[in-house]
Amino acid sequence: MSEFNEKQSTFNLISNDGIIEMRGKFIHELVKEDFQRVGSINLTNYKLIDLQYLSDNFPNVIRLSIKGANHLENLNGIQYLQSLKNLVIESKALTDLKLLNQLKQLDYLNIENCLKAKIVLDYIPKSVTGLILNANYTDLNGLSDLNTLTNLNILGIDSDIEFLPEFPGNVKKLNLRGFPKFSDGSCFKNLDSKTYLNNQLENTIDNLPDHLTDNKWFKHPSNR
Repeated sequence: MSEFNEKQSTFNLISNDGIIEMRGKFIHELVKEDFQRVGSINLTNYKLIDLQYLSDNFPNVIRLSIKGANHLENLNGIQYLQSLKNLVIESKALTDLKLLNQLKQLDYLNIENCLKAKIVLDYIPKSVTGLILNANYTDLNGLSDLNTLTNLNILGIDSDIEFLPEFPGNVKKLNLRGFPKFSDGSCFKNLDSKTYLNNQLENTIDNLPDHLTDNKWFKHPSNR
């Protein structure tokens, strides 16, 4: 049994100039010497319970996307991928994400489709500037402490959340979608007056801080 779908998963090598090549290769196209040069991996239907296989074989990967990893329970092995800057994970089984805090160069993290990733914000390294998550699966407590974030995307389709935590002041681009019970804009008080909000909220924002009242992005699209 293969560790992943070999017909859909691709591997991009790092060129001699240090740039990740555009064209990806299938696993059967790689020779042994290529494994150390793999800089980007896109896996589908990953079948293992951890990431030890990846760290053993592709230690220099910079971008990693794992979709349909419904056997993945923990991130063991990821702590050895110290070049990793971009991480996307989709898993119905993943519960243990504490090893994220070992990734000192991680810049972008997408965990929106990790259905059991309830507690994760405590483990996000301070290097992360871009984050995508789903409020239906992930507890938002601790979001206010992520002061390195500049780009934040939170999905809240059918969410029961009425009050969002205060957003860290460094956020420049914010995407909020859904949250049918949310309307209290006091959570935006730390944001700059020029912050861009991709406003896909279901309700009009009330109690908006004074410095954001003239920012059109914080108005409901029907009122712009």
